[in-house]
Order: sequence, then C-alpha cells, then structure tokens
Amino acid sequence: MKKIIGIILLVSVAFLIASCGGGGGGSSASAPAPNPQPGPGPGDQTNLFPITMGNTWRYHGVESTTGQGQIEYFNTAKVTGTKMINGTDTTVVTMTSSLNGGTTYDNYYTKTDKGVFNYGNNDPTDTITRQVVPYPEILFPVQAGTGFSQYSKSGLDSGVDLDGDGINDKVAVSATVTVADFETVFLSIGIFPSVARVVRTENLTFTLSSNGAAVPATESDAIYLASGVGIIKQSATLSIPAANFSTNRTEELTGYLVDGQGKGIVAEETLAAGIAPADSDTETPGRPAVAFDGSNYLVVSRRVAGATDTMTGTIITPADTVVASFDIGGPGSNRSGVAYGGGKYLVAFTRNGQIVANRITPGGVVLDGPAGIAVSSVNPSTTNFEPAIAFDGTNFLVVWQQFSSQYDIQGALVTPSGQVLREFSLFAAPGEQIEPTVAFDGTNYLVAWRDTRSGSGPAADTDIYATRVKPDGTVLDPAGIPVSTAPATQDSPQLTFSGGQYLAVWLDFRNNIFGNPAIYGTRIGTDGSLLDGPASTGGIAIDTSLNITGSPTVAPFGNYFLVAWQVPGYGPPGGIYGARVSANGQVVSLATGGAVFPISGSPTVNYDSYIYPVAATGASNSLVVWINNRETTGTTKDLQAALLYPF
Repeated sequence: MKKIIGIILLVSVAFLIASCGGGGGGSSASAPAPNPQPGPGPGDQTNLFPITMGNTWRYHGVESTTGQGQIEYFNTAKVTGTKMINGTDTTVVTMTSSLNGGTTYDNYYTKTDKGVFNYGNNDPTDTITRQVVPYPEILFPVQAGTGFSQYSKSGLDSGVDLDGDGINDKVAVSATVTVADFETVFLSIGIFPSVARVVRTENLTFTLSSNGAAVPATESDAIYLASGVGIIKQSATLSIPAANFSTNRTEELTGYLVDGQGKGIVAEETLAAGIAPADSDTETPGRPAVAFDGSNYLVVSRRVAGATDTMTGTIITPADTVVASFDIGGPGSNRSGVAYGGGKYLVAFTRNGQIVANRITPGGVVLDGPAGIAVSSVNPSTTNFEPAIAFDGTNFLVVWQQFSSQYDIQGALVTPSGQVLREFSLFAAPGEQIEPTVAFDGTNYLVAWRDTRSGSGPAADTDIYATRVKPDGTVLDPAGIPVSTAPATQDSPQLTFSGGQYLAVWLDFRNNIFGNPAIYGTRIGTDGSLLDGPASTGGIAIDTSLNITGSPTVAPFGNYFLVAWQVPGYGPPGGIYGARVSANGQVVSLATGGAVFPISGSPTVNYDSYIYPVAATGASNSLVVWINNRETTGTTKDLQAALLYPF
C-alpha cells in the first residue's frame, strides 16, 4: 500500500506535504489554472514560504508501519531553479530522501499573491498527482479557522494493482485543507512562536478491477509553518481498513526540521571535488583544517592526483559562497593545522618529516611561495608530524609530535611576519606523546595530547594529558595535567576555549561496549583545574551510543560548545553527527528527544564514508568540514562542508 501514496510518506518538505506523493511529471494540459478568487490576494505577508534560490531544508524523522517496526530517515529539500510547466513559470524544489535510497526528484510550485500551487513533479512512480494538478497547497491569508477544498476527482488510474489481476485499479480522491491554529513549537534548532498548524485530510476509494469492490483509505497530514523558515514540523498518517487485507494497516511518518533558513544546518555542499583517488586509505588525503578570519573561513586540505600531491586552500563566506581556491604547498605535504591572527592565516603541515608553514592573506594570496617557512629544525634523526596552531594576539604557537627515539610534543613560536622566534620541547616523558591540540585563553595557551607512558599506544594506559604554556613558550605544568586517566584507552583529543573555560573532547573506551568508543569531554579552567570530576572517573559523556564513533572536533557555538564526530559507513547511521555542551558542562537535549543531531546526511552510495570532521566558528555561524572517503572504483574523494547556526 505504500506505493499508493508514493512520496507522501517520504515527506515533501519544501512547502507543504504534497498530496498523493507531491508530484508526477507536471500539470495536465486539460486542467484549469487555479483561480480561487478574482483580483490580487494579500500575499505571503509573514513569509511562511521562503522560496529564495538556494534555500535548503533538512528533516529527520521516523516512519512506522503496523507490524513492520520503525525506519529512521533524513530528507532534504532545496530551491534549485525554475521550469516552465504548461505555460506556467514554476519554482523547482529538489527533494532527496533516505527512505527511497537517496533518489532525487523535482517538485514544481508557483507562489502568487493568492497562495502556493502545486504543478506536479518529475517522479515517475507517482501516477495520481499528475491527474489532479494544478491545485492549491495553501491560500493566502493564512488565518486560523479558514479552509478550502484542494481537489475532488474520480475514475483516476491509481498506478497500483491491489487485487493482483494485472490491471491498475481506479481511485477516487478528494482532499481538504484547514488552518487549525497558531501555536509555539519547541524544536532542537530553536523556539518558534506563532506557528501555523495546517491540517490536510485526503480520502481515497480504490475500485478493484477484478470484482468492483471498494477499498477505502484515509490520509491525515499536519504541517507547522514558521515565519521566515517554512515547514518546521510535519506528520502523515495513512490508514487502511482490514477489508481486502489481513489486518488494519497504518503507516505513520513524523519529521522535524534539523536545519532551515537562518537556523541549524543551512548548507551542505562539496567544497572541492576530486581531491584524492578512491581507496580505503584515510590518509589520502587525510584530515583537513579550518579557521575564521573575522569575515570568511579558510579550509585547508591535501589534494592527491596521481603521483603528485599538494596542500590546497578554499575560502568560503558565512553565506556559503566559495571566494577562492588555490594551492599552498608542494609535494609530500600532509596533515595541516591553521589559525588566523595579525591579519594573516598561518597554515602549517608536514612535508617529508618536517613542519613547514605558509602565510595566507584573507584574499587567498600565498605569501611564502612553494617552499614555505621551515618551522621545525632540520635533523635527520627526527621526524615531525601533525601540527596544530593557535594565536595569542601577538604570535602563533605551532605544536606537533616529534619522533626521535620516542614520540614527544614539540612547539615553536612564529610571528605574523613569518619569523620563527624559537623552537622548544613542550613536553617529553617516557613512552609516547602524540596528537597535540592547542587553544589560547587570553593569557596562556593550553596544549593537550594523547599520552601512553608504558610505550606506544593505544594501550590500557593511553590517556589524555595537557599543560599550560605562556606566550613566551614557558611551560607552566612540566609534569603535565592528567585530563582523563579513566580505564582503557582515551584517544584523539581536541580542544577549544570559550566563555572563560576550555572544553577538551576525546574518544573514550572506558565502557568498552563491543570495542566501540564513546565521545567524552571535560571543561578545564584557565588555572588547569578539571571542572567535571577527577581525571580517573570524571568527564562528560557526550555520546555513548553503540555506533562506531571517531575523530571528534570541538568549537564554540553561540552559548554552547559544538562537538562533532564521524560515524563511518554507508546509510544510517553513517555520517557526521554533533551535540551541544552547555557552559555548565551539560549535554543539551533536543526537543525531539536525545541530544545527538545529524550534521550531514548519510552517504547514499555504497563504500562512501564521511570522516575527519573539523569545525571553526565565525561571527554568526560555524563551519564543519569533512572528507567523503570514497572507496568505489572509478570515483574520487571530495571535501564537503556544512554551515551551522546556533540553536
């Protein structure tokens, strides 16, 4: 029976849930143009239907069917263009849903002073809608207690064969729409006052071709329209009685907005395509880096083409416009870090075992040529890898892991003019110290790392340590600050500072459920004190699901901290996920239940995997960047990103 309604249970999220599947190849030539009233109407005075080019909505919900359980889904709608349908210029809204394997199709709408009208779509599986379009989705003004009839048609080809005799059965359909009320709606991305709740009821009666029996069905929908955003919440229920079926059957779908215009995740796109050949090597191209200069973001990544590779930069505005793309460093480069200060970006990366840096202007001009600045000293007995950078208002501190007879943490101070002031041992201890991360609190730096005192990790004693460093390079905690020494392995630390405190996050195996790590964190005071319990047992449990999580990142996010991480794999739950941590160390629950929300959709192509998310925060939003690590032969890997607004 799901085919009867088609895409209706996939939620047409552009404006209203499109009846009978929301499309079907454009309007019939014989159908009259909708004309609900003579003369001009009042128009969309409160902007309940913002259809500006490029506007994007993403939804997360659950579909449940009697006797078949529940399916989690993600839907996306984006205004992508215009198209002439039978002499009418329509707006194209491109739809994608995980419920149908990520298949994309276009819906066609017009918005006039009188209302929003459906002109069908190019979905070949929907038969009914093409026989009833054009019809009104909503009429203006949107006022509580008003309603109208959408359509009433009989003798239509249903597109389905319920009785199995090889002939599509006929169907009669009628639908009405009522503006039920205005109310306040609480969602994960914010609180929405004066939301219009619009209820739509459709009655269908199928006539079986084999015996003339009538099979009724009823579909009830509700959508919630917020000013300047559009649909923020919706549900659809299809009920079919027991006649001609073994049991009563109900299909329900409920979806909530997880991003919309000016709130949540409003853009997800490919920043750079073809940055590496498809394979399972996650270091090709490796982890990217991102920073904000006060106006725009700079994203740094490695690009691999055949036997050559280089570091590349992409400048993107907070409005999701790519300003410039350019090469930064030559062959042999990998694993970059980036920070902004003194009117310039400083990008550092590994090249042939050395740490090399290059300064970039906000306009994308590379100042130090292909050779760059030698940050680490040249010593044939040492190799240097995985730099991270912060700026203190005067100079940059670059930190990295250095291997000689063992791995330790090294640092260097670099001026905005490109001068290396000093290189120094930041932390050395027995065993292995790797994966450094750094942030500045206005007075001192805090550097954190993965620490295995017994030798090389990961091991049972692989923990997270840190130390404070003065702007002149003086190490204030030479013995190190134990950040997390909980049982089992702690791995992949990342660090940020906001609101007078640091938040460190990491992968944590203390619960060791099926060998999958959790995401943990802890707040750290500017004096080095732990604010969320002792290192041995404390910390904030951010995500303790059974998913295979990895590669956390953290950045300020409005009044919260944004924590993001990867869940590798094709289809749900694969993708990039996030959570918010409050200033008092609480993981903030969503109105839709739980605290974890999707930042990306799930990969829709087998052997795609979203990995290595990194985040930076700008003046009004945050940018999360990751790698689509494709393994499918004949394809290439991409650099992808999403903009998030505080919610």
